[in-house]
Amino acid sequence: MSITAYVGIPGSGKSYEVVNSVIVAHFKKGRRIVTNIEGLDESKLITFWLDPVLVNDNRRVSFKVTQAQDFMPFVQRYFNNMNIKIHTKNEVDYIQHVEPKVIKQSYVYNPVHRDVAYLAEFLQADGQVFAHGDKLVFYGTPAEISRAKSVLTSLDTVSKEVVVTGYVFEVQTQEKEGSGINLFAKLLSGKLGINIGIKQSFENFITLNMGNLDAMIELFKSDSRFHVVSSPTLRVKSGSKGNFSVGSDVPVLGSVKYDKEGRAVQSIEYRTSGVIFDITPTVKRDAIDLRIQQQLSNFVKTDTGVNNSPTLIKRDIVTDITVKSGEVIVLGGLAENKQTEGNTGFSFLPKILTGKSNRSEKTDIIVLLQVKAI
Repeated sequence: MSITAYVGIPGSGKSYEVVNSVIVAHFKKGRRIVTNIEGLDESKLITFWLDPVLVNDNRRVSFKVTQAQDFMPFVQRYFNNMNIKIHTKNEVDYIQHVEPKVIKQSYVYNPVHRDVAYLAEFLQADGQVFAHGDKLVFYGTPAEISRAKSVLTSLDTVSKEVVVTGYVFEVQTQEKEGSGINLFAKLLSGKLGINIGIKQSFENFITLNMGNLDAMIELFKSDSRFHVVSSPTLRVKSGSKGNFSVGSDVPVLGSVKYDKEGRAVQSIEYRTSGVIFDITPTVKRDAIDLRIQQQLSNFVKTDTGVNNSPTLIKRDIVTDITVKSGEVIVLGGLAENKQTEGNTGFSFLPKILTGKSNRSEKTDIIVLLQVKAI
C-alpha cells in the first residue's frame, strides 16, 4: 500500500514524508512500520503480521497528523474506514482485512405472467426468497437484488401453450390380427396410402405429419372394430400437466375413524377407473417434448382380504417423446385379453353331436393426439 503521510519521531523535532511502499501499523510509543526513511533508527521498527489479502492492495492514501492530535485513535479510525483493523498482541502488530458489513434489503415483486413458485426456484442460490400468494419477496444485498431483478425480468414472460386434440379408440381385434396399433397402421397404408414403416409398426407409438385429422378419424369410424370412446381437447401451459379420463368413479372403503363414544365410522372414497391420460408438454424453440402417462384400470370383485371393497386392477405406461407442432401421435400398448368359450350345435342334441368353440379377443386402447403450439 502506498502511503503519503507526515509522521513525527518523538524527541527528534523532525517529521518525515513517507511515500515508498509503507504499511502503517499500530503506532505505539513512537514505533512505526515504515521503510526508506533516511535517518530513522531501525531499532524502532516492530514485528508485524500482514493479512495476505492486503499484500497486493495498491491504494494510495494520504494523511497528516499533528502533535495536538492523539495519533493512535486517529490511525485506527482511519484504517477502520478502509476495512482494515490494526491491533497488537504479544508485541506483534496485526493488520487484518475486515469484510465490510453489507446491509441487506427486501424487494417485493408482483409476477405478471408466471406464478411465484416457478420464479422462486431460480432465485434460491442468491439471498432468501419467500413466495406466497401473488407476491415474491427477495431479501439480499443491493447487488443480489439487482441480479434478481434482471432474472425476474427475463423469466416473467408469457408462458407458451399447446392445444392437444385427442381421440380415444377401443379396438376389438382377434389374435391373428395382431395388436391394435398394427391394425391401425395397416388401415392407414391400405386406405390413405400412408406408409408407416416396418420398424415403427412394432412400437407402441407412431408419429405422423398430417395437418388435418378429419380424414383419418372418418376412416376409423367407418371400421366396426374401432369405437370412439372420447374426443377431448385440452389447452395446456408448457411445463404444466393436463389430464383427461374416460371411465367412472367407483366407491371404495376408506379409513376407519372413531367418534367420541368409541364407535367405528367407515369412510367411503371414490376412485376413478377407466382410461386415464396425463400429458405434460415442454415447448422448445423447434420441438415439443411430451411426457404421456397412460393408465387402463378397472375394479373387480375382491375374493380375498376386504370382501366389501372392490380391487383395482390397473396397467400403466409412461412415454417420453419429442414431436413438432402439428404432428399426430398414435399411442398404443394398453390391451386386455378375453377368452370366450361357447357351444356349437342344437341344445336338444346329445353332447356327442355338439362341439365347443374357443375365441380369443383382445381390446386395445388406441389414442390419437395432435399437439399444436400456440
